Amino acid sequence: MKQNPFLLKPASIVIPKKKLGEDFVTDFVIVNILDQGSVYTLVELEKSSHPILTQNNELTAFVYHAIKQTRDWDIWLENNKSYLQGKLPGFEAPKYLILLGRTQGLEESKKAYLRSYNREFKNISILSYDDLITQTEEFLKSLQHTIG
Repeated sequence: MKQNPFLLKPASIVIPKKKLGEDFVTDFVIVNILDQGSVYTLVELEKSSHPILTQNNELTAFVYHAIKQTRDWDIWLENNKSYLQGKLPGFEAPKYLILLGRTQGLEESKKAYLRSYNREFKNISILSYDDLITQTEEFLKSLQHTIG
């Protein structure tokens, strides 16, 4: 991921290791530039070997650790908006992306739980490395279809 960060969101600007003052460092910040303004997504990477769900379909401690990281960032950002707007033009309410684990080979019922967790969270998305691969493959297919 660190060698090909553009895979996180093609057609966006990807900033590695963005410092949030002296307190925190993101793995990446994705800047999606729209006519109405920029949308910022702060990314927390975890290991692909970390499981996402327990046997009981609950989020694992690895996921909760990553969620806590995004909460720490969110609180810091809320308290330092004026500082951030000078560093990231048009910065408002960010989104968060947590990337960890694998979903290939998971039972459909477990994937349904993961989709449910993603619907529940307002501004946090949890994706697996397999989701990222599928997303990239679909993007490439779309480009190939467009080019003809």
